[in-house]
Amino acid sequence: MKKSKSGAQAMPPQFSGDLVAWAMWLYYVEGETQEGTARKLGMSRASVVNYLQEARERGLVKISVDPEILAQGQLSARLKARFGIKDAFILPKVEHGDETPEQLRKRAGIAGARLLRNLLEPGDTLGVAWGRTMYDLAQAMERAAVPDTTVLQVSGSMLDERLSSPEFITSLIANRISGRSLNFHAPAVLSSKALRDSLMKEPPIARFVEKLRHCKITVFGIGAMDEAPYLGDVNLADTETIAAYRARGAVGIIVGRFIDATGLEIQGPLTDRQIAISLDDLKAAPKRLMVATGPSKTEAVKAALTGGLATHLVLDHTMALSLVGDGAGEGV
Repeated sequence: MKKSKSGAQAMPPQFSGDLVAWAMWLYYVEGETQEGTARKLGMSRASVVNYLQEARERGLVKISVDPEILAQGQLSARLKARFGIKDAFILPKVEHGDETPEQLRKRAGIAGARLLRNLLEPGDTLGVAWGRTMYDLAQAMERAAVPDTTVLQVSGSMLDERLSSPEFITSLIANRISGRSLNFHAPAVLSSKALRDSLMKEPPIARFVEKLRHCKITVFGIGAMDEAPYLGDVNLADTETIAAYRARGAVGIIVGRFIDATGLEIQGPLTDRQIAISLDDLKAAPKRLMVATGPSKTEAVKAALTGGLATHLVLDHTMALSLVGDGAGEGV
């Protein structure tokens, strides 16, 4: 292709001297950037922008949105309007083959990690919960320094040798963003209220709890009641305790605290023995990212959203449909 003395690329004859059509071809068909198109046309980038706008007005370019992406956007908008949240990322449906709950959770972890990275700003204090979803999110975090960031473990420690423990997840996220990791060096559940109250008066623990009240961001998963037996595996709640909360109307679990259908914490056997961020303090954070997947969690997620516990959300398509009242089998 010949070039003029100015460096501009000669226009092919099939465009009949139509600069708008030539600019449209370079940008939309050949994939040139606006700067690259301007260079080939020998004009300013601003002129190229005007030409591309004229190409759309003349019908030379017709832009369409993938129906799946459009549907996801509409569904997200409906969730935001219904529950007053700031953003909702809906995981696209898998087109071919079945997806296991583990695969779905890992996709949610990747989406959650990207959304969390976009929310984080230098100097932020980030409160991090625990569990399998949070582990997948932590694993998916890209290495990108966020200057002067502090990452806090929002619940006390527990007898959990798995990688989904609060200590490991907090440290992993802090490592990925080059932040400071502060772990909660106290048990998540004590044997008595008296012991819990005594520990809460210890200066190091009192200072840590005070830090939890000033998180700029919190990130957490949510458990359904059929997942409550997991709490027994990590020595947090036995079968009898879980049954007591269920009888009082518990529909979900956030940072070890049981919530009712309105998103309020249910007072029960663990209430006065727990060491963890309170739901009021969690809710006080300006940005609150909840990540959840699976049909069993729909009622719990609805309760958390009703109670205003999340400002940002990552969830699967089927759950999103249920939350806006369309049912799992209908379209948007």
